[in-house]
Amino acid sequence: MALNLTSRLQVTAHYFWNRRNASALSHHGVRLEYDPEQRRMAGIILGFTFTLLAVALMAILAWFKPAGQVGSSRILADRDTGAIYVLVDGRLYPALNLISARLIAGEDSRPTFVKANELGKYPQGPIVGIVGAPTQMPIRTGLGSEWAVCDTAPKATPMASAAEQPVVTAIAGAVQTGLRSAPLAAPDAILARHNTKTYVIWSGHRSEIDLANKSVALALGIDSTASVPVPMSSALFDAIPATDPLINPVIPGAGAPSPWNLGQPAVIGSVLSVHDLQRSGADTFYVLLGNGVQRISPFVASLLRSQ
Repeated sequence: MALNLTSRLQVTAHYFWNRRNASALSHHGVRLEYDPEQRRMAGIILGFTFTLLAVALMAILAWFKPAGQVGSSRILADRDTGAIYVLVDGRLYPALNLISARLIAGEDSRPTFVKANELGKYPQGPIVGIVGAPTQMPIRTGLGSEWAVCDTAPKATPMASAAEQPVVTAIAGAVQTGLRSAPLAAPDAILARHNTKTYVIWSGHRSEIDLANKSVALALGIDSTASVPVPMSSALFDAIPATDPLINPVIPGAGAPSPWNLGQPAVIGSVLSVHDLQRSGADTFYVLLGNGVQRISPFVASLLRSQ
């Protein structure tokens, strides 16, 4: 017996009949003026289309105007103001121009534009760069150059005028050290002044001090026989990274009885010295706190003892 296959017209009629039955049950009518299935499919198609358009629009915006991430970039720029910054050792330095930022970073890279809140996540250093540097500079590989800036201060005497300013000289070439110049290495330091403040230059840093604070001055070895602070130019002052001012440390509860039995009377804030025979007989210093001890440097130990 031959099979009677269903025709396309019969299938369409069957679907039409089912839609009429569904319309009769849900809308109490069979005229099919309103087809909920078609409207549902139309909504899905429109929603999918709008989603694709939104994704495409965001992709275009991200391509032409990216949000900007610091990542491994060392030369950064504020998206709102266009200010140039160079990132060195985790610290952000405002640069006078792009050429200066590239020279400091040591790379010929384009600045990465980021938002101001991204720049605010890094500690900021002084302004760096060369005033009046060209906006563009040809890049030549395989070449090297050396240059330096010399800060010649006037003779430091107690009667020297504060108006006397040091002379800044540019040196085209390497600095020759000898009898008149040498690298400043530990434990050497220089006492300098800029404007009305006094600083100690040590190990490539500058720390503000108050000479009226005798405990800090004596801990540094500064007494009446010390030399007069050497004036610094603004160029040298801006080039040296700054640290926190050197002041007397504050120990919470200093002078109160210690809860620890050390074998001899001691109060909170006392300086403890440990003599280590295994390390060339060097002394290690600690300060006694309310919750234990804290290792400190010989300089901090001298400060605490002077108090």
